[in-house]
Amino acid sequence: HSLHGMMLSGSFADIPISNDTTFWESFEERREPIQVRCSHGNFVDEAGRVVILRGVNLGANSKFPSSPLGETHLPSGLDTSTPISFINHPFPLAEADQHFARLRACGFNVIRYIFTWEAIEHRGPGLYDEEFLKYVSQIIERADHHGFLVYLDPHQDVWSRFTGGCGAPAWTFEIVGLDADKFHDTGAAVLHQYFSGPKDKFPKMIWPTNALKFAAATMFTLFWGGARFAPNCKIDGMNVQDYLQNHYINAMVKLMNAVKHHKNIMGMGPMNEPLPGYIGWPNLQHLWKGCHLVNGVMPTPLQQMAAASGHVTRVTKYNRFGMRFGAAILNPTQVSAWKAGTECVWKRHGVWGLDEAGKPVINDPLYFANCDFGKDFFTPFLKKFQTAIREVKPDAMIFVELPPEPLNISTFPYFDAAEFTNVVNAPHWYDGFTLFLGRFYRKFNFDVPKGQIVFGAKSVDRMMAEQIGQLKEFGQVNLNGAPTLVGECGIPFNMHNSSAYEMLDRMLHRSRDSVGSWLHHHEHQHITAAFARQTKAMNTTIKALEANLVSFTLWTYCPTHNSKYYDGWNLEDLSIFSPEIFTNNADPYSGLRALPAIVRPFAIRVSGVPISAAFNLRKCEYLLSFRSSEEVVAPTEVFVPLVHFPRGIDITVSDGKCDQLQIPGNPYALMVKYTHTKEMEIHALLIKAKQ
Repeated sequence: HSLHGMMLSGSFADIPISNDTTFWESFEERREPIQVRCSHGNFVDEAGRVVILRGVNLGANSKFPSSPLGETHLPSGLDTSTPISFINHPFPLAEADQHFARLRACGFNVIRYIFTWEAIEHRGPGLYDEEFLKYVSQIIERADHHGFLVYLDPHQDVWSRFTGGCGAPAWTFEIVGLDADKFHDTGAAVLHQYFSGPKDKFPKMIWPTNALKFAAATMFTLFWGGARFAPNCKIDGMNVQDYLQNHYINAMVKLMNAVKHHKNIMGMGPMNEPLPGYIGWPNLQHLWKGCHLVNGVMPTPLQQMAAASGHVTRVTKYNRFGMRFGAAILNPTQVSAWKAGTECVWKRHGVWGLDEAGKPVINDPLYFANCDFGKDFFTPFLKKFQTAIREVKPDAMIFVELPPEPLNISTFPYFDAAEFTNVVNAPHWYDGFTLFLGRFYRKFNFDVPKGQIVFGAKSVDRMMAEQIGQLKEFGQVNLNGAPTLVGECGIPFNMHNSSAYEMLDRMLHRSRDSVGSWLHHHEHQHITAAFARQTKAMNTTIKALEANLVSFTLWTYCPTHNSKYYDGWNLEDLSIFSPEIFTNNADPYSGLRALPAIVRPFAIRVSGVPISAAFNLRKCEYLLSFRSSEEVVAPTEVFVPLVHFPRGIDITVSDGKCDQLQIPGNPYALMVKYTHTKEMEIHALLIKAKQ
């Protein structure tokens, strides 16, 4: 449909920002969260309107303890003799209103709340941190006050902090006879804490390779498939699989019990990026054929098992492009990752052994092969998890995700509609070229799943949109029409060798070593100019998400970000906020990076089924089209941040009428309400900057 000439305009650009008060005082008025349900592949509100959810992961620093600080460059963070606490991560309760008000000013309406199994049950099996559970409940209450829906994410990366990631408590290793203190020495895990060079030079994105290394692979295999692959491994008379899964699910139930009374709780995911371990590994004498995760020292499973048991092992090294470039020696000191008197669980089960010369040999290279992780192991666990959570909160949505699709180590199974209800398709999507190589080029990329070079901006846009579209299709087909919320997406701000930081330093005439001395001397234009490439990368990512009309939560919002160790975890730098560039208490956008791409117009509620929605950042134009339904009469609502429209906005619609409303308690944005006519089926709305 063409747009006809109904022009509406208004200007709120001159609303003063007072330096006498903080911006979060402007957001003291309570905002009710949108109440949503799943229906025909969408989230819908009580009026039947399709709801688009946008928000952030809160936050990256919830992966590690706050006391003592467990940032990954600190070896002391892995000291199991010191009591730990995760309270005050992501932020102290006293700071909650500031952070939620900032996110509210961005137009966000959903939080993916990050917590770990370790945060709940770090003291030992069945010993829960009640103070942490109370803290989480208090943070959720403040999120509710600011109108945020929350879905709970039991976060893990490559099993645990002690295997290069986060998630499981240290006692999970102890019960199976592993000594986590020996993982680095035996090559069972690559750890930032023990990196031999300068800690701020730790290889970026090397941590995911722990998914294919001994410690994490063994623990995941025991967690998902102990009954099948390690039937003789028992804890207190119970198979290790049941023991670990029961404790894990009980911890999740414990947290859900603590927060179930908050009406903004949407539900919970079963596990962030679940990994299969050795399950499905085609041949234990080789690397996983077809897996794209090849970087650094990459031992085969046989080499891993041998090195972990004290054998000196020569293995191949790869560069970050997956090309061989040398060799390395694992475990030259011949220590064991197993406790004294404990034999490797896989050796006990006949997977490998020693020949007459005492050399490690594989007995059954196909021991873990020819099985379907998603169908045979993840699905039964998901059913068990869903039942336990629904006993506490019957209306809880279950946010389903499988191993990241680009890894190519698991297929997405089909979930029976009768067994799995009220579920959400919650995959993750990052542009692999940008994330793993730390480079972004608007007109050049590499399609990892297809193994093809991509030239041209339009082709790059199409590639990204197609990849997200395939993930959305999993929800439509394999999850029986479930709505899609992309649980993680984002860009590395330290791309191109952290050149943005160097540029910002030059702009502000300071040394990177004098962090903090320049905090009161920058303006938004400095930040935007320094992070111009990151803004383009973020805009390209969000455009691809918009093209598929999916909800999403950006990774990440980290209140403790800094310019040396970034998000504090394995040198990842994806936080959209940094306190080092937060200088103005009266400005809700102070401290944000890639601001023009992140804070953008979008339709929050659509009175029908969206056909297309896109924001053109260069032209500052937002276009929405949708097909109306006779049953839905409430107006379409579009969030419009004034940061893009300094002189106000002009609106053109295909039919009907529009109203521009000041959002109560938010002087930084408008809400456009569009009421369409019944005479037309398809409707359109165009918002442009007022000239």
